[in-house]
Amino acid sequence: PEGAKPGELEGTTDADGQIWLAWAQAARGRSTIEVVCIPTGGEARHFELDAGVPFNYRPALCEVDGGVALVWDAYVGKSYDVFGCSVEHQGPSGVRRISSDECWENRPNVCCDSAGRLWAAWVHHRDVMFQDSIIQSKCAVRGALYENAEWVPLAGADGSQEIVPLHYGLLTDLKVHPQLGHQGHRLKPMLKASKDGGIWLFYESKAEEADNTIISKGRLLGLHHSGSSWSSPLDIAEGRVEYTLASEETVCDSLLHLSRDIDNDRLFLSETSLVSSMNQVPDDKRTVDLTHWKEIQLPFPSPKERPKNELPGEESGKYQLFWADLHCHSSMSIEMEGDPDELAFYARDR
Repeated sequence: PEGAKPGELEGTTDADGQIWLAWAQAARGRSTIEVVCIPTGGEARHFELDAGVPFNYRPALCEVDGGVALVWDAYVGKSYDVFGCSVEHQGPSGVRRISSDECWENRPNVCCDSAGRLWAAWVHHRDVMFQDSIIQSKCAVRGALYENAEWVPLAGADGSQEIVPLHYGLLTDLKVHPQLGHQGHRLKPMLKASKDGGIWLFYESKAEEADNTIISKGRLLGLHHSGSSWSSPLDIAEGRVEYTLASEETVCDSLLHLSRDIDNDRLFLSETSLVSSMNQVPDDKRTVDLTHWKEIQLPFPSPKERPKNELPGEESGKYQLFWADLHCHSSMSIEMEGDPDELAFYARDR
């Protein structure tokens, strides 16, 4: 419609050759998930989805028997949650919440394995503070498996709900001056079915923590789930940034991926063999010292409850100190610190 702003386009085809498209569409203070099914012969069908709230973002879809499975995130009660449903040519099923935590959970992805089971993964954001001063987000991939008509949370190799951390240089022990961000906030996990019946989880990590956001290069990492547990992170590719995967549903012996050269902006389409002898990512490249970080709950208490300053004399108790990020880059910038909706909601509500 005129005046609407579409974005985040995703697409796939199903077994019958129908084309499925999904995108987030903002118009008049709302953002909905729009879905179009284009059959090989006949008229296209158009569906509008939401989670019962005005703000729905970042859809992802995959082929399932009879149609597609769709996931997206929605901003509900000052927090992001992940929702999903299936959509057939006749229409969508009921929308269900998939994530289960009260922290921000967004940027989902979805995949169907060879047994027809649905896997979903997303980013979990937890607010943390360094030595009662610097506030940042501690991010990790979480996920769920659809079994017996229920979404069951996935466990990481250590038994926790964190499948893999996404520190991306966002957290640091400040041995050197802090380098916050990893060429921006590109935190979306990427799921692919494996020909052996398992699942691959891919994500991009910052290659060197000490590099700043302008010069830092990326590393494409991958974990394989064979049906019982996750492998250690494997080094798939490195040296460029903005790694994205081809739209193929199933990964066989190789992975097709696109990346950008940070020095000259050239794009590269590459194919990497997925073999058991791939290098595991060294532990110091996928962990971070959290000794001086503590989890916090935002927003802080109201100003009336905040302590006053301890300046001497007549100025004592007259002032309160507030920290705020008055300068943020959105996803339209190379040093992005989040999508525009995330920055706006964080500033307003947290």
